Amino acid sequence: MDTRSMFIWNKQTSTVLFLFLLIKLGKPQDSYTPQELELLPLFRGMVKSGATQAYMIENKYLVRFLRAGDHNLHTAEKLIKENFKWRKDNDIDNFLTRDFSYYENRYPILYSYDRRGRPASSSAIGHINPRKLLLNGKHDELRDYFLYLYEKGVNFLHKVSNETGKEFIEIYLVADMAGYNVRTHACLPCITGWIEIALGYERHYPQLAYKIIVVNMSSRF
Repeated sequence: MDTRSMFIWNKQTSTVLFLFLLIKLGKPQDSYTPQELELLPLFRGMVKSGATQAYMIENKYLVRFLRAGDHNLHTAEKLIKENFKWRKDNDIDNFLTRDFSYYENRYPILYSYDRRGRPASSSAIGHINPRKLLLNGKHDELRDYFLYLYEKGVNFLHKVSNETGKEFIEIYLVADMAGYNVRTHACLPCITGWIEIALGYERHYPQLAYKIIVVNMSSRF
């Protein structure tokens, strides 16, 4: 598993490290290998009937599932068809119309560019109080908010690609952990929730992030 995360390392970082090890990061490239250029037309023909959005048959979307399947067409086909079914069953195409203002106002995520003009995002994840949310019965809302953020990330990538004419495949993520507290972020229900959130990324938004940069890690990790 490719885990090129960048950590500001301090003592006892096991909780965050464990969660990020669940996430398989993307390749360090916004281009395609000769093998991928050969496989992508075949892959498109195998899966295009299940796509619900035009961008889902574009190279920059398909290649992430192809890479997640280690360039095995049948493995990648299984992954993306399961994703298409999940999207239909959960009305994910309309997820961005849902009202997550409560979470966006308290735990915003910003989409912008790095110094080289590549798509990037930053989030104050340390400000989230998952323990409080879970104790108040907000498990599904918190999970869905992260799905909403993943979906926004995909749409941001396609928006930037269309506006610039460049093929951006991945996004750089900056996670600000200021405010992290073991009691509120690493309780047993919290860990279960984080694992579900990480697996949602891995199954339905694979290889979306190239690098996750974690800043302001406290020694309390």
